[in-house]
Amino acid sequence: MNYKINYQYLLSYLGFIPYIIIIIDKYFFYLINEDIYKNFLVYYTILIIVFIGAINWNLKKKIGIFRALYGFIPSLFSTIVLILNQFNFSFYTQFLLLIIFMLIQLTCDRFIIYSKYTNIFYHLRLPLTLGISLTLIFTLI
Repeated sequence: MNYKINYQYLLSYLGFIPYIIIIIDKYFFYLINEDIYKNFLVYYTILIIVFIGAINWNLKKKIGIFRALYGFIPSLFSTIVLILNQFNFSFYTQFLLLIIFMLIQLTCDRFIIYSKYTNIFYHLRLPLTLGISLTLIFTLI
């Protein structure tokens, strides 16, 4: 049997493991301090948001201004959340903003980026974004 592994899919789903570990620890083991895992989730989610925005760029060819700005907006949003985190805004506020932005980003990506690639959207982007959003919600409960 010759299986072709799509390493982008594999790495994307492996990136969800820290969220699973946090949820398991929060509800069963209680080993990680609450402030530590909440800060970790904020920073890790911001990293993912920026990465998703960056994959819209292609440095080998010239892209339009709309596409460039669209790829930059996640970085701008992430900077705002980082500033809120540094000023000790409520984690509820930060998590709510992260969830809202991820869902907005997901919706926009569906129509702007994945309009021709629905298979990737439904097998990768949608399940991971919903999984991350649900993890953030379960962390707050």
